[in-house]
Amino acid sequence: MKSAGNKSERLNQLELLLLSHPEGLRRAEIARRLGVHRATAGRYIDELSARIPLWEQDFRVGIKSSQSTRLGHIGLLEGLSFYLGLRYFAENSIYRFPEGAAAIRKLSSFVKTFSPALGKQLDTASDCLDAENKKVNPAYWEQLERIGEAWLSSRPVQVDFFNGQKTLSVNCLIRDIRMNSEVPGILVGISLLNDGTESERELDLSGIISVEYSVK
Repeated sequence: MKSAGNKSERLNQLELLLLSHPEGLRRAEIARRLGVHRATAGRYIDELSARIPLWEQDFRVGIKSSQSTRLGHIGLLEGLSFYLGLRYFAENSIYRFPEGAAAIRKLSSFVKTFSPALGKQLDTASDCLDAENKKVNPAYWEQLERIGEAWLSSRPVQVDFFNGQKTLSVNCLIRDIRMNSEVPGILVGISLLNDGTESERELDLSGIISVEYSVK
């Protein structure tokens, strides 16, 4: 039987998962991402709905948006910080990322209400991230999504990666995700889990083959 602490952790993971997918997710997909049976995922959804308002339509479940979740006023310096970070990400992404570009355009449409010039620059960053001269590799972004979920939920995962010579498998915690400052790409910092000891290392996201939640 799962402990109350583990149950609370899973509810937090579910909330984070739904916040990351405003378009909603199917119950089967929620169960897969949480690593639980579909019936268990259904109970978590029912319990989470008692905490926060959820919607369910066309077999998808999501969190209802509200005025309180919308961005408030952003000052010039804050806006520039967003732009610089997104521009760096767009220029150093080795693969085309249409979904990320669409997210930047959404931010741009909001920013244009108080700074049309800054919104235009965000559009430039969006175009850079969605440039046709970038290679296409959807699996790259799928792995990043899985890694991001594990990182934000602090759940242990099994990562299979290619080290340049052979494929290796490690059980670890994701401790950091950052852009590579030396060559274009993303670095994933991990802490190995071996007999209670931890050893830190960094992996290039392009070398990661799969990410699966570790069985407890």
